Amino acid sequence: MRILRKPIFIPDKMVEAGSKVNGWQQRAVTGAVSLLCQPTIDLLNPFPDKETKKYSIMKTIVKVIVGTSVGVCVRMGTQKLARKLFNKGIPGLQHVSDGNVQNKQFIDNAAMLFGVIACFFTNFMFDMPLTKKGMNWCIKKFKLNEGGDNQKT
Repeated sequence: MRILRKPIFIPDKMVEAGSKVNGWQQRAVTGAVSLLCQPTIDLLNPFPDKETKKYSIMKTIVKVIVGTSVGVCVRMGTQKLARKLFNKGIPGLQHVSDGNVQNKQFIDNAAMLFGVIACFFTNFMFDMPLTKKGMNWCIKKFKLNEGGDNQKT
């Protein structure tokens, strides 16, 4: 049940555009914003030494790029798969081609949920190993030192 009919502080066009964004697009936007903000926060942190800052910034960049890439790919794939499964027919759900808006919204929401669940598992299968390989490559390529935190990637 919706309490407010429309958010007071958000223009109608923004609400309309935001409602058309699906799961992989949300992940891509989140990744782009993270790529802009998180390294800047690491750079402006006054407490660590210079080497630790460089390492932290690089680690943040690698994590965001890997996480966003895997997240977008997995969500795109699972959403397409979920739509195909639902379009083939599931008992109790009308065929989508009949133009029923509620069915299309249900399928979009279910597809997004499948994508999020798949991302939970791929985080361990792909994100972590790829982040480690990416950091090892960056450490060699840019001659990074782990700085004062002595934390292995």
